[in-house]
Amino acid sequence: MSYPRQRVSNPAQARAMYFAQNGSTWSLTGNLLASTLVYMALYLAIAVAGAFVSLVTGVDRVVANSGTIVILPMFGIIFLVSMLMARSVGRVGRELALGAVMMLVISPILSIMVASGLATDPNAVFSALLAVAGSLVVTAVIAAVSPWDLSRLGGLAMVGLMGLIVTQVLALFLAPAMGLVMSPVWSFIGILVFELYLVVDISRIRQSMPYGPNDSLAAYIGLGLALDVINLFMYFLMLFMGGARRR
Repeated sequence: MSYPRQRVSNPAQARAMYFAQNGSTWSLTGNLLASTLVYMALYLAIAVAGAFVSLVTGVDRVVANSGTIVILPMFGIIFLVSMLMARSVGRVGRELALGAVMMLVISPILSIMVASGLATDPNAVFSALLAVAGSLVVTAVIAAVSPWDLSRLGGLAMVGLMGLIVTQVLALFLAPAMGLVMSPVWSFIGILVFELYLVVDISRIRQSMPYGPNDSLAAYIGLGLALDVINLFMYFLMLFMGGARRR
Protein backbone atom coordinates (compact mmCIF):
# COMPACT_ATOMS: atom_id res chain seq x y z
CA MET A 1 0.00 0.00 0.00
CA SER A 2 1.16 3.58 -0.53
CA TYR A 3 3.10 5.16 2.29
CA PRO A 4 2.46 8.80 3.24
CA ARG A 5 5.01 10.59 5.35
CA GLN A 6 4.06 11.65 8.83
CA ARG A 7 3.51 15.42 8.95
CA VAL A 8 5.71 17.10 11.53
CA SER A 9 6.83 20.71 11.61
CA ASN A 10 10.49 19.88 12.31
CA PRO A 11 11.50 16.23 11.72
CA ALA A 12 15.12 16.79 12.77
CA GLN A 13 14.06 18.38 16.06
CA ALA A 14 11.57 15.57 16.75
CA ARG A 15 14.29 12.99 16.17
CA ALA A 16 16.84 14.84 18.32
CA MET A 17 14.39 15.16 21.21
CA TYR A 18 13.53 11.47 21.04
CA PHE A 19 17.18 10.43 20.92
CA ALA A 20 17.92 12.66 23.93
CA GLN A 21 15.19 10.88 25.91
CA ASN A 22 15.76 7.33 24.72
CA GLY A 23 19.42 7.11 23.90
CA SER A 24 19.84 5.70 20.40
CA THR A 25 18.49 5.16 16.92
CA TRP A 26 17.87 1.50 17.73
CA SER A 27 15.60 2.43 20.63
CA LEU A 28 13.39 4.42 18.24
CA THR A 29 13.38 1.60 15.71
CA GLY A 30 12.62 -0.97 18.40
CA ASN A 31 9.74 1.02 19.86
CA LEU A 32 8.20 1.66 16.44
CA LEU A 33 8.66 -2.00 15.50
CA ALA A 34 6.98 -3.17 18.71
CA SER A 35 4.04 -0.79 18.23
CA THR A 36 3.71 -1.79 14.58
CA LEU A 37 3.59 -5.50 15.45
CA VAL A 38 0.88 -4.84 18.05
CA TYR A 39 -1.27 -3.04 15.47
CA MET A 40 -0.59 -5.74 12.88
CA ALA A 41 -1.75 -8.39 15.37
CA LEU A 42 -4.89 -6.35 16.09
CA TYR A 43 -5.76 -6.05 12.39
CA LEU A 44 -5.18 -9.77 11.85
CA ALA A 45 -7.39 -10.55 14.86
CA ILE A 46 -10.17 -8.42 13.32
CA ALA A 47 -9.77 -10.26 9.99
CA VAL A 48 -9.88 -13.68 11.66
CA ALA A 49 -12.90 -12.72 13.80
CA GLY A 50 -14.64 -11.36 10.70
CA ALA A 51 -13.87 -14.57 8.81
CA PHE A 52 -15.37 -16.63 11.64
CA VAL A 53 -18.52 -14.48 11.73
CA SER A 54 -18.74 -14.68 7.93
CA LEU A 55 -18.56 -18.47 8.11
CA VAL A 56 -21.16 -18.76 10.88
CA THR A 57 -23.65 -16.35 9.29
CA GLY A 58 -23.22 -17.68 5.75
CA VAL A 59 -21.91 -14.40 4.32
CA ASP A 60 -19.00 -16.26 2.77
CA ARG A 61 -21.40 -18.53 0.85
CA VAL A 62 -23.23 -15.46 -0.47
CA VAL A 63 -19.93 -13.98 -1.65
CA ALA A 64 -18.85 -17.28 -3.24
CA ASN A 65 -22.17 -17.76 -5.05
CA SER A 66 -22.38 -14.15 -6.22
CA GLY A 67 -18.88 -14.19 -7.70
CA THR A 68 -17.74 -10.96 -9.34
CA ILE A 69 -21.03 -9.20 -8.55
CA VAL A 70 -19.89 -9.02 -4.91
CA ILE A 71 -16.11 -9.40 -5.13
CA LEU A 72 -15.46 -6.46 -7.48
CA PRO A 73 -17.36 -3.96 -5.26
CA MET A 74 -15.42 -5.36 -2.31
CA PHE A 75 -12.16 -4.55 -4.09
CA GLY A 76 -13.61 -1.10 -4.79
CA ILE A 77 -14.18 -0.55 -1.07
CA ILE A 78 -10.61 -1.65 -0.32
CA PHE A 79 -9.30 0.78 -2.95
CA LEU A 80 -11.40 3.63 -1.51
CA VAL A 81 -10.18 2.99 2.03
CA SER A 82 -6.59 2.84 0.77
CA MET A 83 -7.03 6.22 -0.93
CA LEU A 84 -8.45 7.76 2.26
CA MET A 85 -5.53 6.46 4.31
CA ALA A 86 -2.94 7.51 1.74
CA ARG A 87 -3.78 11.20 2.09
CA SER A 88 -1.74 11.47 5.30
CA VAL A 89 -0.95 9.68 8.50
CA GLY A 90 -3.42 11.19 10.93
CA ARG A 91 -5.02 10.22 14.22
CA VAL A 92 -4.71 6.68 15.54
CA GLY A 93 -8.49 6.32 15.75
CA ARG A 94 -8.90 7.08 12.06
CA GLU A 95 -6.20 4.61 11.06
CA LEU A 96 -7.73 1.89 13.23
CA ALA A 97 -11.26 2.51 11.98
CA LEU A 98 -10.34 2.47 8.30
CA GLY A 99 -8.05 -0.51 8.82
CA ALA A 100 -10.82 -2.42 10.61
CA VAL A 101 -13.19 -1.74 7.70
CA MET A 102 -10.63 -3.09 5.25
CA MET A 103 -10.07 -6.22 7.35
CA LEU A 104 -13.81 -6.89 7.64
CA VAL A 105 -14.27 -6.49 3.88
CA ILE A 106 -11.48 -9.01 3.24
CA SER A 107 -12.71 -11.48 5.88
CA PRO A 108 -15.37 -13.30 3.74
CA ILE A 109 -12.72 -14.10 1.10
CA LEU A 110 -10.37 -15.27 3.85
CA SER A 111 -13.16 -17.47 5.24
CA ILE A 112 -13.78 -19.01 1.81
CA MET A 113 -10.08 -19.78 1.32
CA VAL A 114 -9.60 -21.34 4.76
CA ALA A 115 -12.81 -23.40 4.59
CA SER A 116 -11.83 -24.69 1.14
CA GLY A 117 -8.33 -25.50 2.37
CA LEU A 118 -9.55 -27.37 5.46
CA ALA A 119 -12.02 -29.35 3.36
CA THR A 120 -9.44 -30.21 0.67
CA ASP A 121 -6.19 -30.60 2.60
CA PRO A 122 -5.85 -29.38 6.23
CA ASN A 123 -2.08 -29.80 5.99
CA ALA A 124 -2.02 -27.13 3.27
CA VAL A 125 -3.52 -24.58 5.71
CA PHE A 126 -0.91 -25.30 8.38
CA SER A 127 1.88 -25.31 5.78
CA ALA A 128 0.72 -21.90 4.54
CA LEU A 129 0.75 -20.53 8.11
CA LEU A 130 4.29 -21.82 8.66
CA ALA A 131 5.42 -20.39 5.32
CA VAL A 132 4.07 -16.94 6.23
CA ALA A 133 5.73 -17.06 9.66
CA GLY A 134 9.02 -18.00 8.02
CA SER A 135 8.62 -15.18 5.51
CA LEU A 136 8.15 -12.66 8.32
CA VAL A 137 11.31 -13.81 10.08
CA VAL A 138 13.47 -13.91 6.94
CA THR A 139 12.32 -10.54 5.59
CA ALA A 140 12.73 -8.91 9.02
CA VAL A 141 16.36 -10.09 9.11
CA ILE A 142 16.97 -8.89 5.53
CA ALA A 143 15.49 -5.46 6.28
CA ALA A 144 17.49 -5.16 9.52
CA VAL A 145 20.93 -6.02 8.10
CA SER A 146 20.62 -4.57 4.60
CA PRO A 147 22.79 -1.47 4.00
CA TRP A 148 20.34 -0.27 1.35
CA ASP A 149 17.00 1.48 1.60
CA LEU A 150 14.77 -1.40 0.50
CA SER A 151 11.66 0.72 0.92
CA ARG A 152 12.54 2.23 -2.47
CA LEU A 153 11.38 -1.04 -4.04
CA GLY A 154 7.80 0.01 -3.30
CA GLY A 155 7.33 1.18 -6.89
CA LEU A 156 8.36 -2.22 -8.23
CA ALA A 157 5.97 -3.93 -5.79
CA MET A 158 3.14 -1.65 -6.97
CA VAL A 159 3.81 -2.60 -10.61
CA GLY A 160 3.61 -6.27 -9.65
CA LEU A 161 0.36 -5.69 -7.76
CA MET A 162 -1.20 -3.87 -10.70
CA GLY A 163 -0.20 -6.79 -12.91
CA LEU A 164 -1.96 -9.21 -10.56
CA ILE A 165 -5.12 -7.11 -10.49
CA VAL A 166 -5.26 -6.60 -14.27
CA THR A 167 -4.72 -10.31 -14.92
CA GLN A 168 -7.45 -11.25 -12.45
CA VAL A 169 -9.88 -8.90 -14.18
CA LEU A 170 -8.93 -10.28 -17.62
CA ALA A 171 -9.47 -13.81 -16.27
CA LEU A 172 -13.18 -12.98 -16.01
CA PHE A 173 -13.39 -12.66 -19.79
CA LEU A 174 -10.40 -14.47 -21.36
CA ALA A 175 -9.72 -18.21 -21.08
CA PRO A 176 -5.90 -17.90 -21.32
CA ALA A 177 -5.85 -15.44 -18.42
CA MET A 178 -8.08 -17.77 -16.39
CA GLY A 179 -5.68 -20.63 -17.12
CA LEU A 180 -2.79 -18.56 -15.78
CA VAL A 181 -4.70 -17.58 -12.62
CA MET A 182 -5.47 -21.24 -11.91
CA SER A 183 -1.86 -22.39 -12.38
CA PRO A 184 0.94 -22.80 -9.79
CA VAL A 185 2.91 -20.13 -11.68
CA TRP A 186 0.27 -17.59 -10.64
CA SER A 187 0.70 -18.54 -6.99
CA PHE A 188 4.48 -18.14 -7.26
CA ILE A 189 4.05 -14.69 -8.84
CA GLY A 190 1.66 -13.60 -6.08
CA ILE A 191 4.06 -14.87 -3.41
CA LEU A 192 6.96 -12.94 -4.97
CA VAL A 193 4.93 -9.71 -5.16
CA PHE A 194 3.82 -9.81 -1.53
CA GLU A 195 7.21 -11.01 -0.29
CA LEU A 196 8.53 -7.84 -1.92
CA TYR A 197 5.82 -5.80 -0.21
CA LEU A 198 6.77 -7.42 3.10
CA VAL A 199 10.41 -6.38 2.67
CA VAL A 200 9.33 -2.85 1.70
CA ASP A 201 6.93 -2.39 4.63
CA ILE A 202 9.40 -3.72 7.22
CA SER A 203 12.15 -1.51 5.75
CA ARG A 204 9.89 1.52 6.14
CA ILE A 205 10.13 1.16 9.89
CA ARG A 206 13.84 1.98 9.65
CA GLN A 207 13.26 4.76 7.15
CA SER A 208 10.64 6.46 9.37
CA MET A 209 13.25 7.32 12.02
CA PRO A 210 13.78 10.94 10.88
CA TYR A 211 10.09 11.62 11.51
CA GLY A 212 10.08 10.75 15.18
CA PRO A 213 7.89 8.24 17.02
CA ASN A 214 4.20 8.26 16.21
CA ASP A 215 1.43 5.82 17.10
CA SER A 216 -0.64 6.57 14.01
CA LEU A 217 2.38 5.83 11.82
CA ALA A 218 2.79 2.47 13.56
CA ALA A 219 -0.92 1.77 12.99
CA TYR A 220 -0.55 2.59 9.30
CA ILE A 221 2.53 0.42 8.74
CA GLY A 222 0.88 -2.32 10.80
CA LEU A 223 -2.05 -2.34 8.38
CA GLY A 224 0.33 -2.70 5.44
CA LEU A 225 2.01 -5.67 7.12
CA ALA A 226 -1.36 -7.25 7.93
CA LEU A 227 -2.40 -7.01 4.28
CA ASP A 228 0.95 -8.53 3.24
CA VAL A 229 0.46 -11.42 5.66
CA ILE A 230 -3.13 -12.15 4.54
CA ASN A 231 -2.25 -12.05 0.85
CA LEU A 232 0.85 -14.18 1.35
CA PHE A 233 -1.23 -16.71 3.26
CA MET A 234 -3.79 -16.88 0.44
CA TYR A 235 -1.17 -17.37 -2.27
CA PHE A 236 0.77 -19.95 -0.26
CA LEU A 237 -2.51 -21.77 0.41
CA MET A 238 -3.40 -21.78 -3.30
CA LEU A 239 0.08 -23.14 -4.09
CA PHE A 240 -0.10 -25.93 -1.50
CA MET A 241 -3.71 -26.81 -2.36
CA GLY A 242 -2.73 -27.05 -6.02
CA GLY A 243 0.05 -29.44 -5.06
CA ALA A 244 -2.41 -31.55 -3.11
CA ARG A 245 -4.79 -31.72 -6.08
CA ARG A 246 -1.95 -32.77 -8.40
CA ARG A 247 -1.09 -35.64 -6.05
